[in-house]
Amino acid sequence: VSFELVATPDEIVSGYINPFNKVNKLLNKNTIQNILKKFGIFQNINNLDLWKRLMHKVPTSNEQVPYGTPEMANEIKRLFEETSLSNEKIIVMAGHEEGIISFGKNLEEAANVLLNKL
Repeated sequence: VSFELVATPDEIVSGYINPFNKVNKLLNKNTIQNILKKFGIFQNINNLDLWKRLMHKVPTSNEQVPYGTPEMANEIKRLFEETSLSNEKIIVMAGHEEGIISFGKNLEEAANVLLNKL
């Protein structure tokens, strides 16, 4: 289990726990801010089997958009506007092999979103 603290530009600190992978890469601050405005917490996991299974079955980012870039912040905004992301609370990052993000008002909800897809 890894734990990351993420400080937004407003100095709000948010954490997430990721039980699926040992090394976490943070999304850029713009993406984090956008997520935290809609939800209280997010988790980023890497799981190739689940990534393949959920690809294009849940909101999926454009494969040309790299992870951890300002473009990903715009892509998440697009997914909120054009897909069922607000309800499904899960994204497959097509341009980041194994990358999945789930959201929730708290860690339990974010984890349950993911567990319900297993």
